[in-house]
Amino acid sequence: MEPINVARLRKKLACSGQVQTFIAVVGYGDAPLTIEFAVEHAGKFDWDWAADKLLSIDGYIEYTLASRPLWLDYYTDDKIEHAEYKIGLAKLFATIYLKDA
Repeated sequence: MEPINVARLRKKLACSGQVQTFIAVVGYGDAPLTIEFAVEHAGKFDWDWAADKLLSIDGYIEYTLASRPLWLDYYTDDKIEHAEYKIGLAKLFATIYLKDA
């Protein structure tokens, strides 16, 4: 799996806000992506976009299917708070990304 960095985000047409956030958090080097890193910065990044653009097709399908219960709990049942939802997505993305690597 290719590392996540500013060049890759720009190549994948990430919005300027996400690129600027990435630069503020990581700089211009490769992201030290671990589950702990993703959780620490869970609220800063759009994990759904990242899954769509940065995971393999199989990884994206896995992410989409596994994130559905989180989405339902957050958007329809109001069982979890926004921060908990973002942490769940961050953990899921990082787990699949690291497995795809």
